Parts: sequence; structure tokens; C-alpha cells
Amino acid sequence: MKLTQVDMPYWPSGMFRGLCELSLSVDEVEERFGLKFRSDRDDLGPYEWAAAELEGFGCVLFMIYTESLEKLVVIYVDLAEEPSSALRTVVARLQLRGSEILKSG
Repeated sequence: MKLTQVDMPYWPSGMFRGLCELSLSVDEVEERFGLKFRSDRDDLGPYEWAAAELEGFGCVLFMIYTESLEKLVVIYVDLAEEPSSALRTVVARLQLRGSEILKSG
């Protein structure tokens, strides 16, 4: 798996969608995938995020709203990606275990 952090996510369709929620913390994602999360804020509140290019797939965005009750890291992908195919590809390439995926779609 080759995952290269990028400064900003690139979405060919111009939009993105949530692909799955992870049981991993920000620290676990940073350590496991070699990413560094950044802090920002939008209308929903403060969040942390890290964007990366996944070799042979495209951009993935890891994001968590820090004041959310659930505190789950969500992986986002381009809206044009077919969800079930994208999920299979991302899970396989990131070598995620079934127990690490809490919800998809």
C-alpha cells in the first residue's frame, strides 16, 4: 500500500462522500498510515483531517469532528466512485480489518 499525504484533497467530480466510519482514533490513523492530521472548522464545528493519494485509487480524506458525541474517523472518497467497489478497494489497500469498520455507506 502506498499512501502519500497531500495538502488538499482532489475530487475529480468536485464532490465527495463518506465511505466508512472507523474504530481507529486519530493517533492510530496517524501512526498506522504515516499521516499528520490538521485542525480546521466549518459550520458543523471543529474537525481534524488528513488527505492522501492512495496508489491505484485516488484521493481519500480522513476526517473527524472533534466535538461530535461519536468521535469517529470517517473516510471520504470522490462522489463519482461507486460505493461498494470503492469500499472494497480502500479496505484492501489500507489493509483494514472488519472490526475496524464500524459503518459503511
